[in-house]
Amino acid sequence: MRKNLHILFLLGAAILAGCVEKPHLEELPPATTSLPRIAVNTAAPVESKTKYVDAVIGLDGASFKGSIRGRGNYTWRYYEKKPYIIQLDREASLLGLNPSREWILLAEYKDLSLVRTAYLFELSRLALMPYTPEYRYVELYINGDYLGVYVLTETVKQSVGPIATNGFIIEDDTYWKEEPIWFESGLEHYYTFKYPENISALDKQFISEYIENLEDGLQRGDTSLLDLESIARWYIVNEVLGNVDPNKFFVLPSRGGKLMMGPVWDAESILGMMNRTPQDPVPSPGSQQTGYCICSVESYLPLLLKTADFIGTLAREWENIKPQLPAFQEKMHNLAADLKDARFANFKRWPLNDNHEAELPYIEDWLDRRILWFDSYIGFLSISGAPAPFDFDTSSPSYPAPEAIDLGLSVLWGSFNLGASDEKQTGYYFAWGETGPKAFFDWADYSFSNGAGTGFSKYCYDQKWWTGPGAPDNLAELEPSDDPARVHLGGGWRMPTRWELWELWDFISYEGGRLNLETLNGTRGFRISAPSGESVFFPCAGRAVGNKVEQFGRYGYYWTSSLTRSVDNGPAGAYFLGAEGTVENINEWTCGRFYGMPIRPVRER
Repeated sequence: MRKNLHILFLLGAAILAGCVEKPHLEELPPATTSLPRIAVNTAAPVESKTKYVDAVIGLDGASFKGSIRGRGNYTWRYYEKKPYIIQLDREASLLGLNPSREWILLAEYKDLSLVRTAYLFELSRLALMPYTPEYRYVELYINGDYLGVYVLTETVKQSVGPIATNGFIIEDDTYWKEEPIWFESGLEHYYTFKYPENISALDKQFISEYIENLEDGLQRGDTSLLDLESIARWYIVNEVLGNVDPNKFFVLPSRGGKLMMGPVWDAESILGMMNRTPQDPVPSPGSQQTGYCICSVESYLPLLLKTADFIGTLAREWENIKPQLPAFQEKMHNLAADLKDARFANFKRWPLNDNHEAELPYIEDWLDRRILWFDSYIGFLSISGAPAPFDFDTSSPSYPAPEAIDLGLSVLWGSFNLGASDEKQTGYYFAWGETGPKAFFDWADYSFSNGAGTGFSKYCYDQKWWTGPGAPDNLAELEPSDDPARVHLGGGWRMPTRWELWELWDFISYEGGRLNLETLNGTRGFRISAPSGESVFFPCAGRAVGNKVEQFGRYGYYWTSSLTRSVDNGPAGAYFLGAEGTVENINEWTCGRFYGMPIRPVRER
């Protein structure tokens, strides 16, 4: 009998421990804003992002049994204001949103405007993304403690909605090691599963093989397994908002379907938030308003942006979205105004920055500038397209002499490229130190290389890289016999040195010259103008790799006569002048000597 009483006592204690008092919204402090209030009472403190705590959730006069835990990676570990995920005992519609059991509360801790997530979701909706999460702004109380303004939103799985039983939601996941099931693709993307959650071995094998086939095809320029419209829209939304750290979700609706990109997620680093803390003064430099943020590194965009199909799709989608942006911007301005009282209440609870109202004009101005840049960028992509086959006739090259232009510098600059006859022509492409144009560019056919770019028989200062007789020659500048401008033009013409490049760059940056973008008879380029009115035009001719020219119409690459000294790459590279037309920037970079680049001659005074 005593044993049975002991069991009943333990059972009763367990039941009592799981009970949570129903929250009474009328007992909360008087409301100071118009936002709905969610009150969560818990059986214990919420201290984990993996273990749920029993809870009762009060909202709009109703209460729901469920549980709550923390969520997020960096945001949970390092932010004072924590994000959460709520799981209801039964499916319910909260604040008119689609019915679900799982709900996310985004903390928006860093965002002084509190509207960046809304910008991301609303632009996704405007772009007609296949899936966009539904959301509402709320004020959150946990056990009576006011925690500020949150965004109540669907989970990614819920925002996609019902998909076929043989469909998948996967994520190209930075935190893949923290997930129970994942796989690595051949291109070193690490995928985790959002749906199905309990994936079978056969399903995992199917989707990993699907991704393998997709990647193999994409490297050949085959985009047939990808839904290009969804990827173009995802890219536009994230790039226009400058999202340097987006979540990369993909949906395969059925085994016979095409892989779609989306939904959009994570507004932590959009609209100038990169490299900023909430304590930084507003405005601050933030992330760049011009120049692409994600296309060079994220997912399959680097490969897609080399295909004419995707570039064409991107241009069409942008033309559909662009006319709607003024109305979108006005809508977001009004939303931010409606949240004014809520912002003051939130930052009274989390006093991160007293100047949070200055964030609103900052992000509006940032977006204005970003849209102008992106429109120009799409124009460049449309002009340049994918890498073009190298089709210049090099059988009988000719070398007209350019005019010597006085920009007020130490040397006179040629009026056009070597092998051209006027300023809008690209001229020939040359590997560094080779005097003749050719139709193919790689290490295997470079004159001074061992065929792999790991050893050199000329222009070398390091014994471990040297393949010639005796000691390295220590040559750091091209000899006259290896300078194509000297060889073909004579008359004092030669290639510019690294230091003459610096002089040109400093002149543009600091002494009143300017970098203007122009199109001359279909040729994109930049004009360098001196205070005297004299100028030279540099076509954005890209560079030759293999038998193709890449970045034509977007980048201007021009060799100097100076060898690189590099700890990692030794004498494998040389300095060149580089200009990215889309960001109005000119600088000095280094590149492998085998690449084919134009040459702009200079002449002594």
